[in-house]
Formats: sequence, C-alpha cells, structure tokens
Amino acid sequence: MKTGEEIKKHWESGAPTTKGKTIKLLEVGALNCVFSATGLPIAKVLEVGCGEGRNLRSLAELYPNYEFEGIDFAEHSLKKAEANEVPAVFHRGDVRELKLHPDLAPAYDIVFTDRCLISMSSAAEQMRVIQQIADKTKPNGHVFLIENFVESHANQNWLRAAGGLPMREVPEYNLFLRIKEVIGWATAAGLVCAGTHEFGSLHDIVLYVLLPMIGVEPAYDHAVVQAAAALTAPFPASNMFGNFGQNRMVMFRKEASCGSEP
Repeated sequence: MKTGEEIKKHWESGAPTTKGKTIKLLEVGALNCVFSATGLPIAKVLEVGCGEGRNLRSLAELYPNYEFEGIDFAEHSLKKAEANEVPAVFHRGDVRELKLHPDLAPAYDIVFTDRCLISMSSAAEQMRVIQQIADKTKPNGHVFLIENFVESHANQNWLRAAGGLPMREVPEYNLFLRIKEVIGWATAAGLVCAGTHEFGSLHDIVLYVLLPMIGVEPAYDHAVVQAAAALTAPFPASNMFGNFGQNRMVMFRKEASCGSEP
C-alpha cells in the first residue's frame, strides 16, 4: 500500500478513477435508488471525495430541488468540475477533517462517497473519515458509501480460480475495506446499517470472469459488459446476482438521538 503522500500525488496528477462508463451508470443508478427511497422533497447533499463531479452532475439533473456540494483535495479535479459547469458548490479540503472546513454546512441530509475511503492510506484514516461523515450528517439523515470491499473481491477471485484464471490484485493506490469493520466504525459513530446494494455483481462477473475465460481482457466497453449494465441498471437494489462486484453500496441512517456539530 502506498503512503498518504504518494496517494495524494497520484490523484492530484489527474489519474482516472474509472476505466469504463458502465460501472458509473450502475453507481448513479444505485444512488438514484436510495435518494428516491429517502422520500425527501428537498435536501442538502454532500459528496465526500467528489472528484470531477460526475455523480453530482447526474444527481442534480434527477433532483433539481436538492442542494449539492462536493469536497475533494485534488484541485485538478475540482477545476475540471467547475469548467464543466457541474451544478454544485465545490470545496477543496481534506476529507479527514470535514468538521474543520470553514465553508461546509454544519450538517447535511445526505452524505455519500464513491470510492473515496479506498484512497485512504490506513484503516485508521478510513475510520476517521466515517466518523467525520457521521458528524456532518443530520439526525435521521442518510449516509451511503459506495466502496470496494475485501470480501466481494475475494468472491470474484474465487470465481476466477474456478474458471482457470489468475487472481486479480488490489490496485496499488487502493485500500479495500472489510464490511464488518465499516459497519462497526459506523455504528460507533451513531449510524445504523440499513443494508447493502450489490449493484455491480453481474457487471463484474462478465467483465472480470466470463470475458477473460474466452480470452477477452480487459474489455471495459465490450458489448456484453454494456448489456450486463443495461440489464441490471433498472434494478439497483436487487442482490439477485450475489456479492461478486468490487463496487457495492452500504447504507446507513443516523440515529435521531445523535447530534451533529453545532
């Protein structure tokens, strides 16, 4: 695993966070599903680790009555988001110190991440960010974490081994999470787990197992990968294809008795 400074330089250099368009389609679909389920007619939303604002652009189109903000340390990404006129307010800052940022609101109705926690350099930093997120969430508010997990990665490698394929390694600038640890950290921070969405499972079975078995690898824009995404996109809450997707969502609700920073 790289050091925190190495990780920061990597993402500040403009390295791509997503290699294909299909998983982004599924991520936004999953976020739309849980946003809709909140039933909130208006909401103040913060994306922690917003990058270039692709999630915020899509969500702002779906929820025009919501106020969207994003925070990221990579100035390159934030400038790109602003140049593309993403309809959100962007802040440059350290996601490990959300409560110290002078321009963030005291608390938000919804706080979410999309492959932000995996860019931390240690489990201690990941735990700290979850605590910061909980502190920035209103009582009865919602936290949605789209991250990569050790368990689903191991399941995927089990399928690859069954198909005669080598193991896939965790990327050097990522630190995948363990689901029990994340739920434990969140619970200690006053969040209650509301389940998971395995929206990327079929997509990753096709991309990382079936296509490589017939000699097609990598193939992020392959027609069959696109078909798998199109098939599952309307059903982001379904776990019918098991837990084989690197990207999965864990959902939380903040307990009403827990306060947020004044």
